[in-house]
Amino acid sequence: MLMKIGDYRVGERAKDLVKQMTLEEKAGMLLIHSQFSAVSQKDETLTSMNGKLNEAEASSETKIYLNYSGNTKTIKDLNIRHIITREFIKAEEIAQWNNAMNELAESTRLGIPVQITSNPKNSSDMLLADFKNSNNTIYPSTLGIAAASLGEEKAKGSSKIVEEFAEIVKKEFMASGIRKGYMYSADVMTDTRWARNSETFGENVDFVSKAIQTIVETLQSGKKLKADSVALTVKHFPGSGARNNGNDSHYEAGRYSPYKTENSLEKYHLKPFEAAINAGVSSIMPYYSQPDPNSAKQTYQNENIAMGGSSYTYNQEFLNNLLREKMQFKGYINTDSGVIDFISWGEENKTNSEKVAKAINSGVDLISDTNHVEWVIEAVKQGLLTEEKVNEAVERVAIEMFEQGLFENPYVEAEKAKDIVATQENIDKAYEVHQKSVVLLKNQEEALPIKPKNEQENIKVYVEEYGTTGRMIADALATRQYPIQIVEDYQQADYFITYLSGKTTKETVWDLNLKDMIGEKYEAWMATGNQIKQNGGKRITIVNFNTAFILDGIEQYSDAILGGFRTYTCAIMDVMTGKVQATGVLPFTLPANSDVVAIDEKGECASPNDVPGYDKTQYMKDNKVYEYIDQQGNKYVCGFGLNEK
Repeated sequence: MLMKIGDYRVGERAKDLVKQMTLEEKAGMLLIHSQFSAVSQKDETLTSMNGKLNEAEASSETKIYLNYSGNTKTIKDLNIRHIITREFIKAEEIAQWNNAMNELAESTRLGIPVQITSNPKNSSDMLLADFKNSNNTIYPSTLGIAAASLGEEKAKGSSKIVEEFAEIVKKEFMASGIRKGYMYSADVMTDTRWARNSETFGENVDFVSKAIQTIVETLQSGKKLKADSVALTVKHFPGSGARNNGNDSHYEAGRYSPYKTENSLEKYHLKPFEAAINAGVSSIMPYYSQPDPNSAKQTYQNENIAMGGSSYTYNQEFLNNLLREKMQFKGYINTDSGVIDFISWGEENKTNSEKVAKAINSGVDLISDTNHVEWVIEAVKQGLLTEEKVNEAVERVAIEMFEQGLFENPYVEAEKAKDIVATQENIDKAYEVHQKSVVLLKNQEEALPIKPKNEQENIKVYVEEYGTTGRMIADALATRQYPIQIVEDYQQADYFITYLSGKTTKETVWDLNLKDMIGEKYEAWMATGNQIKQNGGKRITIVNFNTAFILDGIEQYSDAILGGFRTYTCAIMDVMTGKVQATGVLPFTLPANSDVVAIDEKGECASPNDVPGYDKTQYMKDNKVYEYIDQQGNKYVCGFGLNEK
């Protein structure tokens, strides 16, 4: 008879399990690895378990998650039990895959179950760029969720948007057999050029902290994991919104996290992680970057904690002294992907076994996206890592699986998944948040809602789009019914609609000035807008805010400005046509111009990269003001948004 979870403490069960495990089995438990189901495999000879498992193998020198082994080899030979899914497949297909892998795992010596992990599937962020192909309920980016929530709080005093979002995510992950999420980002947005800002909840430290706490408590079913919990790995410790002028630590230029403002780490960046820990978060992920040796003094520091040295993955001062001892984190530490063989700042000259040893000795428990179990085994055999230290890490990781009841029942009812995931009710709730995420920044002379000159005709609009991946306005008009007609001749237009989405460099650093997005067509863009204005029309600008873009050169020539955050264009059109009222607010502060984010010859930004936009002005030289102020005197700061009249 299967033992119930509460029959004796999970810690004792984990210790008992570890005593029975071989070194090879323990090594597999310390790795989490990307795998693909048979749904993605066109060659049936490379499938097994009635077409459920994928037995293909691949290797890549450029893509971390394209180094993989077959499902059976991964489970039976490598003893790996933590699996990352990156596929855009149906919920029932993931569920069937989960069941097949667990059936295989049950046949092994100890029957240790498989746990599937996924990055976010329900918000349109950097890791879900192809969200149109998603099979889940899709919200706007987490910036959009923040914009909607902050707007509702401003209007009503409270909001349940984050909690309702988390409840839907939990139901859809559970139904799919996904029991762990690499989510969400507790990073506070302080460097506006960073490409991953769209994964954050913005720059408001208190809101980010509250959102993370709500999400952890909702998805994990309280402060203690249960059989209906989706365990979370909150990222990227100790707060990676502080970047070197937007450069991400996937690249050499972004290898350091600069906390150059005194006390900025504790004042701004650690608070959301404290909230996650207080909520009982199961796991925390450190980032690739190293602490900048030129960082300012931080209040948490003492003689045992210093800036500089290895990346956070290998940094005992941050993982043990700060995270475990000072912040009292009790869960396990899960690295970011490829920290051993792809991105290991400060440890590049070590062998992979030496890197594994240093990571685990520094506090790491689970190493992400590799299947090289031999690195762990070699580290022990070479005396670089004790088996006692390995045991500690395996116990921490196993406790999560015991608390979730995976040893009792890792299976899900796959046939029910399609009735739970992306239901019309959930889609409708998410769409409402898309609508609520829309921010009205400007509405001069009641340019909105748009209406035809002649009530007997459709509204005639001339459209130009920059930085979009498709025809956003045309697609919206084809999806829902609006009294709007796109015209090819701007002389016939009632409105000139411009859609701007921004662009990044090849290192994924945002070019902030939207005027640059229009580029050499800027003068023609202005002339077209002026002519339509002379004809009695209006100029409407829509901005997809992946980050805090600069509107200087755009706002002055716009009668109305609407902002979205990977928000459905239909939701923006709903606001534009007056179907719903704009209630969203900015989740960050917009820079006044290029000067306030200029980078000098020493590589220093005019405004600090480790401070949120709402506090940057106090650090500006020559009495410069960081935030954008429009023609009507409105400051585009975090929390700003107009309501339609």
